[in-house]
Amino acid sequence: MLEIRITSDGFEPNRQISPSLFGELKNTLVSVICEQPCYDEPNELQDSICDFMTQSMDEGYVVDTDHATPSLSYGEDELGKYVKEMQFQVFI
Repeated sequence: MLEIRITSDGFEPNRQISPSLFGELKNTLVSVICEQPCYDEPNELQDSICDFMTQSMDEGYVVDTDHATPSLSYGEDELGKYVKEMQFQVFI
């Protein structure tokens, strides 16, 4: 499983993003930890992470998701509802 922390500097993966991460079935789970509130809708945040992962991959690979989200944690403050943590499935 890939872990991506969202910090004030952007997306920070815990390991290199490469085709080998996806294994034989060409998919994996991504665990997202927002160190600062992420006010995007979960599907929009997932799409942004897929774009980031695609940019990190070798040319010719595209990372996508069907938005299968087995785990999602929200918080709320004066600015609204935000994603704290989530897991979702990605594939190439």
